[in-house]
Amino acid sequence: EDFQESEGLQEAEKIKKDADRLAQLKQYKTSIEEYENALTMYPYTGDEDDLYERAADFIFKANFNIAACYSYLNDFENAINFFEKALQVKNVSDDNQVKALMGMGTTHYKKKLLVDGRHKEHVAMDTEWEIDDKKIDEYKKEDQKNSFIKQSYDCFEKATELDKDNIDAWYSKGHMEFLMEQAKEAVQSFDNVISINKNYENKES
Repeated sequence: EDFQESEGLQEAEKIKKDADRLAQLKQYKTSIEEYENALTMYPYTGDEDDLYERAADFIFKANFNIAACYSYLNDFENAINFFEKALQVKNVSDDNQVKALMGMGTTHYKKKLLVDGRHKEHVAMDTEWEIDDKKIDEYKKEDQKNSFIKQSYDCFEKATELDKDNIDAWYSKGHMEFLMEQAKEAVQSFDNVISINKNYENKES
């Protein structure tokens, strides 16, 4: 049984490395398939209470990388779904949780940009995924019911709680607060950015 488990681990890790290379080559669809194969092969699910660090890291990264690939393809629903799966893995480090929260928060914001008609400036264009009027209408209704900005803010706020020195999290939180017309809170968040690094330049600026 231990031997079979070890065999499964090794095969899953080999498949994941292949998926990593495919993702670097921007072969996102094929990469997603390989990450999912690796997770199927892996002898752990991520739900185990006693999941050891290496296993937790593997399952987290596979789900996180799937989410990132979907994000590059501008398939926001699947991206958010897999960011959530990554966050559900037990015994994951705070650093990894922050990465997933930042990714999920950014994806919610991309959906808002799509609703506002500003998505072409912010999302990858080398993708076959089409954004049609029907999808935009669906997003508009979803945004009215559950504000994308608020959902994005919630992710960035949790990230700052986990890592109080994460400058990108503070900036993104402040940006969402500004968009929600919470000026006082936004100023406090931006003050935190300056206190960490007064020369900070946001990557999206």
